[in-house]
Amino acid sequence: MKSTQKKVSGADLPTPAHGFIFESAAGKNRICRSVQNLFQPVRRYKSQPIGNDAQQLSESVSPLWSGEETAAMLIAGKIQNLRLAARYMDGIVVPAGQVFSFWKQTGRMTRRRRYALGRELREGCIIPSIGGGICQLSNAIYDAALKAGLEIVERHRHSQVIAGSLAEHDRDATVFWNYIDLRLQAPFPWQLQVHIDDKHLSVRIFAQETQKKPNLPDTQSLPPDAMGDCSRCGRTDCYLYVGDIPLHTHKTWLVTDEEWAEFTLYRKENQTEQDKMLTSSSRYVANFYSRLMRRIHLRLGHPLPVAQNSRYSRITRALIKKLDASDTYLVIPQDLLSWLWMEGELRGRTFDVLMNALPVPELQR
Repeated sequence: MKSTQKKVSGADLPTPAHGFIFESAAGKNRICRSVQNLFQPVRRYKSQPIGNDAQQLSESVSPLWSGEETAAMLIAGKIQNLRLAARYMDGIVVPAGQVFSFWKQTGRMTRRRRYALGRELREGCIIPSIGGGICQLSNAIYDAALKAGLEIVERHRHSQVIAGSLAEHDRDATVFWNYIDLRLQAPFPWQLQVHIDDKHLSVRIFAQETQKKPNLPDTQSLPPDAMGDCSRCGRTDCYLYVGDIPLHTHKTWLVTDEEWAEFTLYRKENQTEQDKMLTSSSRYVANFYSRLMRRIHLRLGHPLPVAQNSRYSRITRALIKKLDASDTYLVIPQDLLSWLWMEGELRGRTFDVLMNALPVPELQR
């Protein structure tokens, strides 16, 4: 199925009519793909171990920041989108002969699901859109799949080549909900792992059996295309124009309902006017709820750590709802570290941990 994207020259700027035509064509294609999926259903896979004898077949690594971006807030939005999508990708095991579908695995990307404005290539321009930038993940999965020798069931090139991307080597795979998909298959079970630190996105493919080294298809070097960029083109008469969207650097302090004295003093000495402070809820309500839940757990005979873990899990979920793409640098209490890590909220972020207890080895010493 072909993309409805088209290249627009500088003399023929996109208008609201272009947008209506594009959305109408996209809507028709989405309906067609939905009908097709009824007759050729694909599954969503869960994260699970693949076995101790699994071997890494391939890896694809790409930077999150190039250092030359405009509209840095859209890059932060891209990282937010990658962070959320990685939850549905990391650790999944695809059985032998089954088809992996990018969109079946992630679902549609909407504001309600906390996806943010990122950079999307459309109609010859780089524009802001919800879920934009997610192609960095589909590019990396496709690149790793080729190296691992997986069968490419469906893949679409980008309509244009962006400088510095895998498209320059014909190793890209664009996606657009839901009819432009990336689908993979293999005669053996394989696992997909997605890792995001503060600088890079890494995609790895593992399998239990040792596979023969695949013969990679010949690729050609493609020169980058000239295209518009809504963040700096200056064509204010274009309906897509948004101008530069800067990212205001700040620390985001996560505060629980029990802020100990040392934390309070440290925050007052180091917090600036630009920093954000997020609390889980009203302190009085939180303290009452915490005491109530602790009594319930103890009445049921649960150990005290079980009651504490339930409380920290609830606080973490409440704080996550308040985080957004601009929160790239977190200051977190030690009690919430493991919960934020398991929820994937530390992917693509830098963070400091304020310790309220020494490490266990130090306590034992």
